[in-house]
Parts: sequence; C-alpha cells; structure tokens
Amino acid sequence: MGKSLACAALLAAVLSVGCALGCKYGTVDREAESNRSLISHTVELRHVVAAERTRVFPAPAEGETVDAERVEVSWTGSGTIVAEDRDADEGLVLTAGHVCKVPDDGVRASLGESGIEIYAYVFKTKVINVTYFDGYSTVGVVASTDYRHDVCVIWTAGTGGTVAPIAAEMPPIGARVQNPGSPHGIMEADAVPLSEGFYSGTVLASSGMEVEMDVSLVTVPAGPGSSGSGVYYRGRLFGLVSMGHARYEHGTYCAQLQWIRKVVSFAERDWHAR
Repeated sequence: MGKSLACAALLAAVLSVGCALGCKYGTVDREAESNRSLISHTVELRHVVAAERTRVFPAPAEGETVDAERVEVSWTGSGTIVAEDRDADEGLVLTAGHVCKVPDDGVRASLGESGIEIYAYVFKTKVINVTYFDGYSTVGVVASTDYRHDVCVIWTAGTGGTVAPIAAEMPPIGARVQNPGSPHGIMEADAVPLSEGFYSGTVLASSGMEVEMDVSLVTVPAGPGSSGSGVYYRGRLFGLVSMGHARYEHGTYCAQLQWIRKVVSFAERDWHAR
C-alpha cells in the first residue's frame, strides 16, 4: 500500500511538472501571449514640426537682408491604440501631451560656426507619423488634449494592431506592472521593448511638469521616446509615461487614470459625432 501511494505521488508530481513545462514552453505560453497583446497595442510616434526662423543675432550688417529660413525639428514618442474603426480605416491613439504639443514661438539661441546665434522661431505642426508594432505606418492629427495633465489623443488615418482596454481603477500599491514602448526610437516591426516594474503609488511632482500635480510613480526605466507609452496592470492600461525621475533611474512619473479616461472620452465623443 505504501509503495502504491508513493508511486501515485511521484506520478502526480511528474504530470504536474510536465504540464507546467508544456504551458511554459509548449504550444501555450500564457505569459508570452499576454505580453504580446500589450505589444500589439503599442505605436511609435514621430512629431515633425515645420518652423520659420529669422536670425536676430549677430545683427544684420548695414544693407544686409536676412530672410526667414524654413527648417524642421522632430522628436519621437510612444502611444497606445484606444479605439479603431476598421470599416472607416481610422482610429485613436493615446499619448503624452508633450509629445503632441507644438513648441511656443519665441527666441532661441544656438551655437553656430561663428559663435552664439540667436533666432526668432515660428512653429507649426507638419505631421505626426504613426508606426504600428507590425511596421505599418500612417499619419495622425491631434484630436483631444489636456496639456495640464500631460494627456493627448491623436486621430489616425489608418488602423493596425489591437485596441488596449483601459482600467476601471488603479492597481494596488506593490503590483507588478508592464510598459511596452519605443525608448530612443528603437521599436522595430514585431520587436517592441517591454519593461516590467512595480506600481509605487501617487506622488506630488513639480520638476519638469507644467504645474505641481499628483502623478503615479512606477519603477520602470524610461528614456527619450518612452513618453506616452502605456503602463499596464493585468493587461489593462492605467497610466502613461510622462517623464523619468531626474535622479532615480528606474523611477518614472505617469499621467493618472482619471485624466486618461476623461481625454479619451472627449476624443471618442467628438470622433463619433463627425
């Protein structure tokens, strides 16, 4: 009887290990499937801004005419698909407000061949390029914004990927969270960087923000290009990367869920009303 029970226990253990290995490395790897769904929600953004600049220093020599130059500046960010209409071939992408925002007109200094040069700039958005995780690219325009809380939704002329579900509530403090994005613009077709960390709660942030406000703090690394990428708990988006902490490498500030839901709701309302 004792040997029979021991054999039964050994068989059960073998079957348990076999099932675990099959789920992990066989046809069904649930963690990989879940992570791939997060990746499929993700887009890379490149905001291209046209500008006219006129040199104001060094001052023009007597009789010299200084014409305005046309230049382009651009920066990258990340975004998340939050709505789509396959029949109309258009959708909505969520990102950070500062990814969408056009710089204010004004005077800027730069180092030229002969030293410091100062130019007066007038900026205007030329295009926002949107690239999906599978490599498909299209263009978008700003649909709804809340620059105060660093949230923006872009309307896209084209669809790709899958729509991300938005959470109904914040995760518990200490929850493990995921963040797919395009830091430093290194997202490629079917290769999207995916980071993992923890939700650490709400903090008051002022440095680098337009106003002092509450933001979510997560311990995932963020670099240039990460801005606007979604942060997920159990497959649902609850935050988007706003900026990295100045002194803590893995500390990242995120726009909060309440403002995300509000801006997405406004964008969807206007989108459906067209």
